[in-house]
Amino acid sequence: MLHGGIRLLCLRLGGAASTSVDKNDARISIDEHALGGAWLELAEDDADALFFRIELILLWQAPAWDDFAGRAKMNISFITPRPELQPYVESLWAFESAVGLPSNDSSIVVPNGCPKLIIACENQILRVAAGRVYVTHEQRMIFLGNRDRSTLLRARPRRTAFIVIEFTPQGAFPIFGVPMSETFNECWEADAVFGKWSRETSERVNRLYSLPEKVACVQERLILLLRQHGRHNGVVDYCVNTLRLADGRIRIKDLERQTGYTWRYLDRLFQNFVGLAPKVLAAIFRFQRFYLKWANGESFDQLKDELYEHYYDQAHFIREFRRMTGHPPLEFIRDVRNEFGRRLLLR
Repeated sequence: MLHGGIRLLCLRLGGAASTSVDKNDARISIDEHALGGAWLELAEDDADALFFRIELILLWQAPAWDDFAGRAKMNISFITPRPELQPYVESLWAFESAVGLPSNDSSIVVPNGCPKLIIACENQILRVAAGRVYVTHEQRMIFLGNRDRSTLLRARPRRTAFIVIEFTPQGAFPIFGVPMSETFNECWEADAVFGKWSRETSERVNRLYSLPEKVACVQERLILLLRQHGRHNGVVDYCVNTLRLADGRIRIKDLERQTGYTWRYLDRLFQNFVGLAPKVLAAIFRFQRFYLKWANGESFDQLKDELYEHYYDQAHFIREFRRMTGHPPLEFIRDVRNEFGRRLLLR
């Protein structure tokens, strides 16, 4: 639940704006074009109403901050998951910084086919996705379902630490037992989705001091949950791995032929285990091939060399790239600084 006096970092220079907040899920609908480019205060008008108004008041703007934040180091540590979790966890990493996320970096997180469990250890995290702002409060845990659009991250300029568990595309359902279709393109307070397990896990994690201790605790709690549920489906595993190895370049008819199951049955399995259709996951894997090339420093002209092997035409590629990153490819490569996203990809 949001309270008055919370300050949020918004995206770009402009005037002040008014908007509304849903207190139940801490989602804020905002007109991006009206947002300011510095810290903004959220002042609550009516705490008793289900929806209440907040005024976005420009508080502070410090030109020198960009230079300072650009020099500040952000530390991203990748941890090897415990053997019991490795079939289900794509990556496990922790972020630490003395000054939040660098304000001169776009900090874009693009779709990679992996649902995520995020534990905000120190500082609030602000996520902007599909024109909405989501606030993750300090010492809270959230679950991000699979997405087909990018997310921007922001944080206040103070010490920041959070832990992220990225599950394989089909890895969260066997652990949590919640149909992933219910989490597609959504961000949920973990308590609302996982109930008692989430509350007890948060309490235990918050009592610990160091990040390694917190990571060990979360892994232990996930293993306990896996032992309770432990749902597994070899057909889904085969389809996901086949799509990944082919960079999404495989027809659903081929998956039908190879598995012996109809498209409808495969789609139903994917809705439960992955949260999106095989065709959508294929598009994400296809995009990831080119996104990796960007991360490795290749130019747009180099990307075009194999464009037509993966997309119908250049317009198709530009449309998909823009949907996944929020920018057309040439603009993204030339003008967007996304060191955060690059380091996540090149781990």
